[in-house]
Amino acid sequence: MRYDDARIRNALPVLAAQYGGGIAGSVYNYWDEVALNVPPNATYALIELLYQPTSFEYQQFLLLANNRQNAFLADEGINMFNAWMNTGMAEPYVMVTGEWGQAQTPPPIEMTIDSLTTWSVDKRGNFVAISNTFSPRDTE
Repeated sequence: MRYDDARIRNALPVLAAQYGGGIAGSVYNYWDEVALNVPPNATYALIELLYQPTSFEYQQFLLLANNRQNAFLADEGINMFNAWMNTGMAEPYVMVTGEWGQAQTPPPIEMTIDSLTTWSVDKRGNFVAISNTFSPRDTE
């Protein structure tokens, strides 16, 4: 956002220099910087920037703020709240992701099975008879 355009549109930020710019010909910052405190012994992080268009709190405010004094808009608070509830509630979505460090490969998990039985099944899906039973250390 350019300072000159914002001034013409009467849309200057308050405080005018809060996002950089603030003087004729300048451009405001269009990003934010956030310091993250890495926990001790951390080796990897997946960071997601989420955006939620409309929060529950805002929808609730609109619902409760509608005092129904205007007949034309009397039901719009509840209509909007119901539409929001029935269409996923403006579920947050990932705008961008970033990674820090390198993900570790989990160790392989050794599985132990103490027995395994297979069954014959008829066309209706009913169990008919035991086909095979395997015991520990069986190889076939």
